[in-house]
Amino acid sequence: SSPCLLLPLQLLPPSLDAARCDRRFFPKLVKKKDMIRTWKIRPGDQVYINSGKEKGSTGEVLLADHLRNMVKVKGLNLRKVKDDEGNFKYIEKKIHYSNCALT
Repeated sequence: SSPCLLLPLQLLPPSLDAARCDRRFFPKLVKKKDMIRTWKIRPGDQVYINSGKEKGSTGEVLLADHLRNMVKVKGLNLRKVKDDEGNFKYIEKKIHYSNCALT
């Protein structure tokens, strides 16, 4: 038989799956040296998306996340999610600030 099966469960290394699951809900914060000091883009501004899947689109900034260097743009980068009642709805996901230009 396999030697792993004979070891008690306490001696086996802990699983890394729990750490991976936690990171899915809390995206990494940007390092202090990479933070943008002065933001030109603010909520309510119109931005042009110059790269990525939504390239060429324009929209209004809903949220500026300074800790992650990301912005949320109304109607762009949509994802389909299921709510508590089982219905599907679309929500906006964040876009990196370097992919946006102020118009």
